[in-house]
Amino acid sequence: MHRCLEQGVIWGVIARNPADRISPSVDDTEVRPPTADQVLALFPEAERENPDLAVFLMMAMVTGARRGAL
Repeated sequence: MHRCLEQGVIWGVIARNPADRISPSVDDTEVRPPTADQVLALFPEAERENPDLAVFLMMAMVTGARRGAL
């Protein structure tokens, strides 16, 4: 966001970058995605419990898309 706003300053669209005054909050916890075996074990259960969830998981596994895109 900061870089986008900075480009606005360079182009003269805005006078100053409002993001300069913000101190970022960084979540430094390591994200550990499930292993392939864990996902494969989860899929049949999801398919049995909620077919819509199973489709969502399959799309996530096959495409690697982010949550917002799914």
